Amino acid sequence: GRVNLEAFLAWLFPATAEGELLEGQACVASAESSSSSASSQVPAICGPQSLCEHPKSPGEGASQRAVDMRKELGMDEATFADRISKLAVSFPFQGYIPLTEHRGITLSQLRRVEAFMEDDVHTWQDFHKGTAVTAETANLYNVNAYLIKPSTNVDNCAFVELLTCIDQRPEWFCSHWWGEPIKAFIRCVQEHQTLRRPPGDMTEWAYWVCAYANRQHSLNEELVKDPSKTSFFKAMQLARGILLILDSAATPLTRIWCAYEEYVALTSDSAMLLDISTATDSGADLLTDGLTDAENALKDQGQAHRLQVHRQTAFPLELLSKGLQPSLHKAEASQNEDRVRILNKIAGRDVAELDEPPHEEHEKYEEVNRCLAGVFAQAGWIKGVLNRSVRKDGFIEAIRGDPHRKVWILDLSMVDPDDADLADVGEALPAQLLQFTLSCRRCEQVNDAGLAALAGHLPGSLQ
Repeated sequence: GRVNLEAFLAWLFPATAEGELLEGQACVASAESSSSSASSQVPAICGPQSLCEHPKSPGEGASQRAVDMRKELGMDEATFADRISKLAVSFPFQGYIPLTEHRGITLSQLRRVEAFMEDDVHTWQDFHKGTAVTAETANLYNVNAYLIKPSTNVDNCAFVELLTCIDQRPEWFCSHWWGEPIKAFIRCVQEHQTLRRPPGDMTEWAYWVCAYANRQHSLNEELVKDPSKTSFFKAMQLARGILLILDSAATPLTRIWCAYEEYVALTSDSAMLLDISTATDSGADLLTDGLTDAENALKDQGQAHRLQVHRQTAFPLELLSKGLQPSLHKAEASQNEDRVRILNKIAGRDVAELDEPPHEEHEKYEEVNRCLAGVFAQAGWIKGVLNRSVRKDGFIEAIRGDPHRKVWILDLSMVDPDDADLADVGEALPAQLLQFTLSCRRCEQVNDAGLAALAGHLPGSLQ
C-alpha cells in the first residue's frame, strides 16, 4: 500500500520541537512527490523505487546534510528544494548494490552525467576559485557538490545506485585527479574502451570511479585504516588493469591515492595492466601496457608493434618527461592520515604500525618510482628519439633502473636511427633483462660502430 508521506518524514527526520520540521525536509518531500514521473523521463534498468521500497532505511543525518549542502551551495531554501526535485526526476534511486567494488560505471552512464552537467552548469560556481563553472571546465569537485552529494543524500547511496541496481564489476579501474574536467575524463574513457575492446565486441565496459562508486555520505565505511581493505583495493583486484588519466600537469603523479593505485598495478602478482591516457581537444592519446586485442590479432606481430608505436608517438612528450622521474612517496593527500597509512603500507609495515610516522625514504618507495619511470620510458622511447631527447630527459636511466623489466621490444625502423641512437639503447639495457627484440629494418644510418656499441652492453641475462 501507499506510505503516509507525512508520517514517514516525521520518522526519517525527527522534529526538533513538537510540530516543527527540520530544514531540508521540504526538499525531501519535493523529491518524493516528483519521483512518480521519473520512470517516464529517465531510462532505468531496475525501475525507480519509492522510499518505502528501499531495502534498508535511508541514512541518518540526511536532514542536517541537506542544510549543510544548501549553505555550501549558497542557495535559498526554495532554490535548493527545486534542485533536489530536479535531481530526483533525472536520477531516481534504483536499488542498493551491496559491494562497493561492484559499482562500476559505463560510458553511457557517464554520458548521462555529462548531459545533466551541460544542462545545469550555468548555475554552478567553483567554490575554490570563486569563478563561474562552464561545461568545458566542470570537474569532479563541481559535479560532486552540485550533483552527486545532493542526489544521493536521502538514500545515503552511491551515485551508481541511482543509475542501476545491477552489479557492474569493473573491467578497468580509473586512477585520476578530481580536478580533471569531466568532458576530458570521458574522452579518455571513450578512447580507451574503443582501442582496448576486442574486435567486434560492442559490450559496454564498466570502469570503477571512486566518486560514483563510493557512498559519499558514508566514506568512513569505505576508507578503513588498512588501504588493502578499502573499496579502492577491492575494485582493483577485480579489474583487468588500471587506466591512469593524466591532465596537462600530470597531477595524479602528485596525489597519494593515485600513487597507491600505481603501486598496486606495478607490484601485483596478477600482472595487472597499466594504461595511461590524456585528453586532447578532440579525443585522447593512449599508452597501452602491451598490445591491444586488435593488434594482437594481427598475423604479422612486427606490424602490430609498429602500429602500437605509431599510435603512441602522439602522446605529449612533456607528460612522458614528467613520468620519468616520479616521486610518489612525496605525493600529497587531502587527508594526511591517508598519506601516512599508504606510505606505511607500501613500506610493508604491519596494520598496527600504519599510523606511525612514515619513513622519509624507503627501498619500496624507490622500487615503485623506478618501475613507473620504466613504464613511461618504454612507451615514450620512440618519441624521445624523434625529439633527440633520450639522454636529456632521462629515458636511459629510467629503462636501466626499472627493477622489474624482463622484456623490451623496440622497433626503430620508423624513425631511421643512427649509431648514437643504438648506443643509447645499449646503455639503457637493464642487467636483469631476459628478452630483447630490436628492429632496425631499412635503417640506412646504422653502421658497424652503432651495432658494436649496442653489442657491448648486452646483458648476460638474455635468454
